[in-house]
Amino acid sequence: MKFYILIIFFVFTLLSFSQQAFSQTDPEKIVVEFFNAYEKSPNEALLALFEDNPWLTQNPGALDQVKVQLQGALGIIGDYRGYEKISQMERGESLIKLVYFAKYDRQPLRFIFLFYKADDKWMIQNFLFDDKFWED
Repeated sequence: MKFYILIIFFVFTLLSFSQQAFSQTDPEKIVVEFFNAYEKSPNEALLALFEDNPWLTQNPGALDQVKVQLQGALGIIGDYRGYEKISQMERGESLIKLVYFAKYDRQPLRFIFLFYKADDKWMIQNFLFDDKFWED
């Protein structure tokens, strides 16, 4: 009997870990898709990143402002050379902060993605970029 209880406990433990691991990969997939699009068009990547965020439809000027700031930075740092993950921080099961840097000829740019999951779907909550890649 103890053996069956132990097996049941083991199965539930594995299921909980696999569910947590699966739910944690969704924001990373979104970021990978972002950088795949970013390589072709930073503006299109930003649009795709925020397409599921209803706040954007209420304040479209905010995205335009981010686009202008990004284009200004890109004009002086050289050619894009790829990206790397710097860190990941979780707060509970509903908030994830992913920090990456994009590599350019002259210097990297840090990208911070904050994802929130109210119910069952991850959504970008906040997006920042700057040149402070040593800070996290």
